[in-house]
Amino acid sequence: MKPDEIHVAGMILLLVATVGVTARFGRKTLKNVFWNRLLIAISAGVITFFALPMGMIVQLKSQASSNPAYQSLLTSLCLIIVILCIEKRIVAIISCLVILITGYKLCSQYQYIVNHTGKYAYADPLSGEFFNYPSYDSWSKGVSARPLWHTSFTGIYSVEGLNSRNSNQTGGDGLRGAVRANKSQ
Repeated sequence: MKPDEIHVAGMILLLVATVGVTARFGRKTLKNVFWNRLLIAISAGVITFFALPMGMIVQLKSQASSNPAYQSLLTSLCLIIVILCIEKRIVAIISCLVILITGYKLCSQYQYIVNHTGKYAYADPLSGEFFNYPSYDSWSKGVSARPLWHTSFTGIYSVEGLNSRNSNQTGGDGLRGAVRANKSQ
């Protein structure tokens, strides 16, 4: 499997696991939801939505524009569902911790895929331009990219122009290796 497919499998697994835990340990109806539980759920969701990408931006200071919004949104929604629907406190706490750890790992994997492989890109939501980091010391703006089957769910695009010349020169390392190969010539 390619890294982008592993990533989308992780996102789907997080959603399926949340639905499974909620189906197994959740309430039958939501009519007993108290306002404080609703306030806690929404607060945790909003904080998670903003905190996960901020953690990635602080960790990777030079790559602040590649925001894992889809991953943090999924994590936030899963947290809200678990907090609202699971009544057993220990199951809810353990589920929330697993969701937070998984969300953090999904965000860091997203950062790695679009910033360090050279084969994938992300779109700037304001300008619509595509960006990627083909090597650790260079940054490319306006690369040519095409959507993948999961782009609407993950925000990951495939970089076009990875021809066989680049992969043969670099041993299959994509644009990152092509940049290194061109620098060494």
